[in-house]
Amino acid sequence: MKKSIIVFTLSLIILSCCISVISASDTNNNTLTDNHDNILTSTSNNTINNTVKQENNQNLSLSLNQSENPDHYTVNSSNFHDYFDENNNLKPDYGGKVMVFEGEFNDLDTLVIYQDNTVIIGNNSLLKNTAFGLYGENIYLKNLNFQLNKSFSDNKDSCIYVGSDNVTIDNITMDYTVPEGNNGIGIYVGDTGYKNIFKFNLYYSTINLTSTNPDGFYKYGVLVRDTTLGLIYGNKINCRLPLMAVNWAGGIFGGVSMDYVLGFGAEDSKYINFVNNYVNVSATALGQSFPTLDACMFYKCDKAVIKGNKIYEEDLLTKKGTNNYLYGLDIYMMNNVTIANNEIHMKTYGGQDSNGAAYSIQVNGPSSDIKIAYNNLTTINNGPNLGIYSNNYYGAVKLYILSNFINVTGYAGRNNWALVAGIEVQDSDDVILNNTIYAQNVNNNSDIRNNNIYGISYSQSTSGNHQYNIQYNKVITNGYNAVMLDARYGVTNSEIGNNVLITDHSQGDDAVEIKGNTKRYNNQVFNNTGNPDEKQDMPADLVPNDVINAMNNPYTPNTRNFFNTNINGNGTNPFNGNGTGNSTNPFNINGSGNHNGLNGNSSQNGKIHNGNGIINGMTMFNSNGNSIQSHNGSVRTVSNSTNANTGMSSEDLASGSSSSAGDSSQSASKAYAIYKNTNNLKDSNYKLPFGIIAIIIIILIIAGYVYKKDKEE
Repeated sequence: MKKSIIVFTLSLIILSCCISVISASDTNNNTLTDNHDNILTSTSNNTINNTVKQENNQNLSLSLNQSENPDHYTVNSSNFHDYFDENNNLKPDYGGKVMVFEGEFNDLDTLVIYQDNTVIIGNNSLLKNTAFGLYGENIYLKNLNFQLNKSFSDNKDSCIYVGSDNVTIDNITMDYTVPEGNNGIGIYVGDTGYKNIFKFNLYYSTINLTSTNPDGFYKYGVLVRDTTLGLIYGNKINCRLPLMAVNWAGGIFGGVSMDYVLGFGAEDSKYINFVNNYVNVSATALGQSFPTLDACMFYKCDKAVIKGNKIYEEDLLTKKGTNNYLYGLDIYMMNNVTIANNEIHMKTYGGQDSNGAAYSIQVNGPSSDIKIAYNNLTTINNGPNLGIYSNNYYGAVKLYILSNFINVTGYAGRNNWALVAGIEVQDSDDVILNNTIYAQNVNNNSDIRNNNIYGISYSQSTSGNHQYNIQYNKVITNGYNAVMLDARYGVTNSEIGNNVLITDHSQGDDAVEIKGNTKRYNNQVFNNTGNPDEKQDMPADLVPNDVINAMNNPYTPNTRNFFNTNINGNGTNPFNGNGTGNSTNPFNINGSGNHNGLNGNSSQNGKIHNGNGIINGMTMFNSNGNSIQSHNGSVRTVSNSTNANTGMSSEDLASGSSSSAGDSSQSASKAYAIYKNTNNLKDSNYKLPFGIIAIIIIILIIAGYVYKKDKEE
C-alpha cells in the first residue's frame, strides 16, 4: 500500500512539472503577442531632437536574421558599415536583398543603392540628415522616417533621388527644413541627363518641407521629370514656402524651373496619374516684386490624370492693397489631360485694384483636349481673381469644362485687368457645360455697370478666332452680367443657351452681353432663364469618355507587404485596416493589404452672399479676419449645385501617413514594421499536446500495475 502512495505521489509531481512547462510555453507565446500589439500602437514625436525607443529592436532583429531567411538583413547604427562601404554605397553582396533599418541614424549624408531589386524598409527607424540616391531598377523603399535640416548637393539637392526605372516609395515620412542659401527638394525623380524614367510610384507618404528664405534657390516638395507612367497616390504634401518672383529667363519655355517654390511639380512626362493626394501650401515670407507661389504645376505632361486631390493654398502674410500671385493647379503645354473630382481652395488677404491673383486652375497654351470636370473650386482675395483661367497667348487652347462648382470672390473694377470671374477663357474652342458658379465683387463702388465681374467671360484680348459652347450652367453674381464675351476680339459661332443666369441687375438672356456682336459673327443667345427651377438637364452623352474612364478607375496602388502581421493595410498604418487584394509578400505570408482610403460621411454646402464671406467646406473669409479652419482630409465637401453631381467629390482622400496633414511642425507617428517568426511556436503547438497525453497514459499504466501488485500481495 505504501508503494502505491509513493508511486501515485511521484505521478502527481511529474504531471505538475508537465503542466508548468505547458504554462511557460503559453506565457512566452502571449508575451510575443503582447509585444507585437504594443509596438503596433506605440507612437513617438517626430522632431529633429527626438530619440527613438528601441526596447523591442533586439528581439525583432533576431527574428529577421534567422537562418531560414538568409536574404533579410537588419541594419543599425552599429553594424551599418557591414552593409555599406566607406562611400555609403550598398555593398554588391547585398543587392537584391531586403535591408531592414532599425533605430536611429545620424548625419550619414547620402546612401546610394545601385543594385536592382533591392528593398529598403524601416522598422522603428529614424534617419536624421540622411538621404537616399536610388539608381537601381525595381527598388522598393518603405516605412522610413526622415528628418533633415541640411542640403544634399551630391544627391541633386534632394532627400530621396530616383534615377532609375520602376522605383516605388511607400509610406515614408519626411520633415525637411531647407537651410538658407540652398536648394531643397523632398523627392526628386528623373533629370538623369541620359535617359527617361519608366515607371515611378509614390504611395501613402507624408512630405513636410519648410523654407522661410526668399533667397533665389529652389524649394520643391516633390518634383517628377522625364518620366513615363507614374502613380502618385494618397500622399500628403505640406509645404511652407516664401513667395518669390517667377524666373522668366526662358519665358514660358523655362519649364517647372520658372517657379522657385512649389508643392508638387511634374515636367516632360507622360501618363502621370496624380490621384487622391492632399497638398497644403502656405506662405512663410514675402519676396521680391510679383511674389508668386504655386501649389502644383504640370508642364508638358501629356495624357495626365489629376483626380480626387485636395489642394489648399493660403497666404495670410500679404495684406490688402499689396500684390501677390497664387496658383492652385498650373498647367502648361499639355494635351489629352483629365482634371476631375478635385477640391482646390485658395485664400489670401492680398490683392488690389487690377493687381494680384489667386487662381484655382490656370491653363496655358498651346494645350488641347483638357477636360476639367466635377471639381470643387473656391478662391478669395482682394484683387483680380478667377476660378478657371486659360489663354492661348503661346498657342491654341481647347478646353472641356464640365460640372464644376466654382465660388470666387475678388476685387473687380473698371480697368480691363480688374477682372473677377468664375471662368475666363481666352481660348480657341471651349465647351462649358453644367457648371455652378458664384462670383462676388468686394468693390462696393456704385459703378456696377462697368465693373468687370462675371460668371463666365472672355474679356481680355488674345489672338485668333474664339468659339464657345456655353450651356446648362447656373451663374449667380452681384455684378451686371452673368456671361460676357467680347466679339471685338474674335468671338464667332458661339452659343449661350439653356443656362440659369442671375445677377443683381438682370436675369436670363438679359444677363448675357456679347460686345460688338453682329449677325456675321453668328453668335447665338437663347433660352436662358432666371428661374433655377427651369434649369435644363445636360444630356448624359455629353460627358467625355476620358472623364468617365478616369472617374471609374480607382488607380489602386500595387503595394507590397514585407511583414507577417496577418492584418490588412489601410494606407495610414500598414497594420490596422480592412483592405484586401493587391499586395505581394516575399516572405510567403498570407496577409494582404490594399490601403483603402478614408470613408468620410460629412458634408457641407457651398454658400455665398451671407455677410461673412464664402463658406464651402471651410471658413474662407469672415468679417473678423479669421483664418481657414483646419482640415485633415477626412471631410467630404459637397456643393448644392444641380444635376450630374455638379461639383461633388465622389471619392475621399486616401490618407497617406499618420503625420499631421496640415502642419509640418506637428509630430508624426513612426512607421513601424514587424516580422514575427512563428515557426517554432507552430512546431511546439502540436508537439506538446501529444507529449502530455503520452505521459498521462504512462502514469495510468504504472498506477494500474502497482495497484494490481498491491492487491495480489
